[in-house]
Amino acid sequence: MFAKSREENGSLEIWCMMIEKAWAKIFGNYEVTEAGFTKDVLNSLTGAPCENLETEDKDFWNLIVKYSNANYVITGACDNEGVSY
Repeated sequence: MFAKSREENGSLEIWCMMIEKAWAKIFGNYEVTEAGFTKDVLNSLTGAPCENLETEDKDFWNLIVKYSNANYVITGACDNEGVSY
């Protein structure tokens, strides 16, 4: 889990850094939290059921619209295979 703080009115939010640090502490260090699925983090933080959708799924867009209309949290991600930092 990685997060980015927002600066507003000259004040930097720290809540996301605190969650990131707590998440790393649960797993022992930051390195082991480098990869994974957003659904696992959201499930652990909220207890809400979560699922992965693949763009190849035949009902992908219908599910996105359905979940958006139900005000579900929706995130997007891609793998970083072949990406160098």
